[in-house]
Amino acid sequence: MTRKPIATPAGSGAAPQPVDERAARTAHGALALWALLFAAPHLYWAFGGRGGLGAESGAADAALGTTWFSAYNWGVTVASVLGALLCGWLALRPRTHVPGWRRVLQVTAVLLLVRGAIGLLSLLLLVPDGPMPPYLLVAVEPWFVIGGLLCAHAARTAGPARAGRRPRPSTDTG
Repeated sequence: MTRKPIATPAGSGAAPQPVDERAARTAHGALALWALLFAAPHLYWAFGGRGGLGAESGAADAALGTTWFSAYNWGVTVASVLGALLCGWLALRPRTHVPGWRRVLQVTAVLLLVRGAIGLLSLLLLVPDGPMPPYLLVAVEPWFVIGGLLCAHAARTAGPARAGRRPRPSTDTG
């Protein structure tokens, strides 16, 4: 593993810490690939695609026909592509510090993990004799969990690690 010291962000008050460049490259590269793959079906749906939704797609057709769902899919596509571009750039420059990036990855990881857990739980709670959801929807639920795990791993490797955070001032007045 290559560990090189990096410059401390201005005003952080922390000592420089080594960055595992290989881990950062791998984490951000994998997350960039995940984001592009995540964007693909949303782009397809944003253009009105209906494939992969199963034989019983009446509800899906109704949702895909609405303006808000099209806007949602365009928003997810744009956000995913921008995230993929930033992750790809950081994979090529693992020593680059982007202020707030670690926090963005942490929050995104939590959101994706919670969304994936809810989706997996809903699949587990399906009535055994009921209709099986479309294959695409079954495959999507673990994809959220994978994205959450990749975000969490990328957050661990993002930017300089700060040693010994300064304690927050106490707000206790009593």
